[in-house]
Amino acid sequence: MMFLSLMFILTILLMWINHPLLLGLILFIQTLNICMFLTLFSVSSWYSFILFIIMISGLLILLIYMTSLLPNFNLSIKLNKYFLLLSLLTILSFHKSHMYEFLTFYTNSWNYSMKFKILLNKYMNFPMNYLFMLLMIYLFITMISSVLITGYKKGPIRSFKN
Repeated sequence: MMFLSLMFILTILLMWINHPLLLGLILFIQTLNICMFLTLFSVSSWYSFILFIIMISGLLILLIYMTSLLPNFNLSIKLNKYFLLLSLLTILSFHKSHMYEFLTFYTNSWNYSMKFKILLNKYMNFPMNYLFMLLMIYLFITMISSVLITGYKKGPIRSFKN
């Protein structure tokens, strides 16, 4: 329940942010939240670990690209926009009375989590493993082609004309 509330608050916050570094930070927090939620309901934590590593590597690439494009863009935070976020966090802190319900939900959801664990294992078995191999090959070719498209010594893809 707390995971879903945090994701809801961060999604509302995404509408007001226009700086790419803050957007990356919120995306990082949501990725961390999803990975923790996925760890609770899976057999092993490898799925969430792989998701976390993939998302963090993508965020690092975006961070490098955005800092090369916007080196002098100042970060200005207006407190009026974040007053709603502060009030939502206050409501969320009073939400601790529902912690007991969350704990009972977690203990009662064992059957659901076992069904989810079985569903995740179906994607790694015989007929579907070819799809994963195809996806990995596609991502590898895309990574190699994006490296070859961008020059080694030319900098970012978008060039500025002064």
